[in-house]
Amino acid sequence: MDELNEEAVNQATREAEAQAMIDAADELEDSLDDFDDTPDPIQQLHLEIARISRERDEAKNEALRSLADMQNFRKMSEVRLQQDRKFATEKLVRDLLPVLDNFDRALAHFNSPAADVTTLLDGIRAIQKQLHQALEGQGVKRILALGEAFDPEHHEALMTEESEHPSGTVLQELETGYQLHERVIRPARVKVSA
Repeated sequence: MDELNEEAVNQATREAEAQAMIDAADELEDSLDDFDDTPDPIQQLHLEIARISRERDEAKNEALRSLADMQNFRKMSEVRLQQDRKFATEKLVRDLLPVLDNFDRALAHFNSPAADVTTLLDGIRAIQKQLHQALEGQGVKRILALGEAFDPEHHEALMTEESEHPSGTVLQELETGYQLHERVIRPARVKVSA
């Protein structure tokens, strides 16, 4: 009985080994089929060249789109800048229109038969104050000159005069100077002690 069992085990082992050999042969045949489907090196190079060309074309198109977007942005920025320059003084003009209206009213009042010089002068002073306020609202300030030490960045000396004041003191303001924020628009024209 042991011999029978041993013979059955040997038979099963031989059958398993035979099946393993068949399976290995099938795998080898499948791998050979795969090998036959593998392109040769030249075909591989052509495929790689095609892939790289496709990537290059995509990158080129993306770069061209970016360039076009940048050019469009630049054009829009230039148009916006031109518009800003064109209307840069809009706020100043709005602030000055009421002053102009008051000048028109003052002139109309001056031409009327009931014109009073004192009233007219008060009106003109009020308009002057309104004009200064409008300019100050835009950052325009008067340059202080009278009694100040002469400053060539803010003052322009038109004449000198002997005086008991220290040399270089502004004695008289001949024309008011103005600055816009920190920039001098027009220096004060002055007489300076020598």
